[in-house]
Amino acid sequence: MNSDEELTDEGKRRREDDEYYSRRSKKTLRTPQKREEENTSRIDQTMKMMKELELDVKDIKKNNIDHETKLRN
Repeated sequence: MNSDEELTDEGKRRREDDEYYSRRSKKTLRTPQKREEENTSRIDQTMKMMKELELDVKDIKKNNIDHETKLRN
């Protein structure tokens, strides 16, 4: 019976600890909001870069085609 009493005492201690932690106020962090804003601005920047690169590639292709036609003539 002695071992059973120890287990119940230990279980009670755990319950008290759980209640203590649940009563504590939780801190709210503001950094995730800032990170989301940073991520959206980074995404916007990368999208802008991708569009510029796409236009550059189109220009290069057009120049190559023009150059090939000049060489043929």
